[in-house]
Amino acid sequence: YLALRQYLVERRSKKVPGELVAVLDEKTFEKSREYALHKLLFNIFFDAFIYGISIAMLCSGAISFIWRQSVHHLNWFNIDFLSNEIGYSLLFLAYMILFSKAATCPWTIFYTFAVEWKQGFNKQSFAWFLKDNFKKFLLSQAISLPYAGLLLYIIQTDGNYFFIHAWMFTAAFMLVLLFIYPDYIAPIFDNYIPVS
Repeated sequence: YLALRQYLVERRSKKVPGELVAVLDEKTFEKSREYALHKLLFNIFFDAFIYGISIAMLCSGAISFIWRQSVHHLNWFNIDFLSNEIGYSLLFLAYMILFSKAATCPWTIFYTFAVEWKQGFNKQSFAWFLKDNFKKFLLSQAISLPYAGLLLYIIQTDGNYFFIHAWMFTAAFMLVLLFIYPDYIAPIFDNYIPVS
């Protein structure tokens, strides 16, 4: 609702607001407005798609099917230390992330190469886009799976007050990510040049 309301407000705003007349010319305002309209419209359709997929998965039993497949696949490999609730949950999470990436990939491609390209914001090639998204996928798996495994272990072993330890672990994990992101994770995707 809010995105649709904002889209309608943006469509009606055809003149530079009085407060910005001194700092914003008509051409820049129109370009900004056009980009905002395209972005809002894209988000409305994308959100509708995501809600539709979520409802379909809930109603069709796809989530329980993916869970059963996770259990079946791990039991098939017969690895003792993974054939438990944590192992099943991690494989289930990996499958769900993979499904999510596959379902949203066409939308991401359209947004990057239609919406942003039209406005001149995107300069990357399709090969670079694929490489970047593959790195993001691997990185998200490398971060989320160990985090989820440790969190599930805390929930299983800490009894009635597991939520305190789970909260402390999550806070510590986020702080560590906050410190390692600029030095180790961000340079994987971008080149940084020191300011001189």
